[in-house]
Amino acid sequence: MYKKANKRIESYNPATKELLGSIDVTTNEEISSVVARGKITFIEWSSFSFDKRGRCLKELAVILEKKTQELATLMTKEMGRPLSESVPEVTKRDPSWGLPLFGLNGNH
Repeated sequence: MYKKANKRIESYNPATKELLGSIDVTTNEEISSVVARGKITFIEWSSFSFDKRGRCLKELAVILEKKTQELATLMTKEMGRPLSESVPEVTKRDPSWGLPLFGLNGNH
């Protein structure tokens, strides 16, 4: 277990000054641990076939679709951007396509 930095970062709605939430500041030790785990995970991900990667990304797209409104609303509150810009950002798609960009074809 790592020693917490005992500092928090607060996030405010720029339009209303409402406190949206706060998070602990990450320690250097925590960052090192996450980077090390990320390197291991990258090796595992690299061993997946293109089809398996595509299926994983498709699952992610489904999750993002289900949480689009919730996440887009939070982005709008936190950044002060229009909701119409936040929604496509959540799913990383062009609204005119009508389809998620992630996981459409594991071979691309």
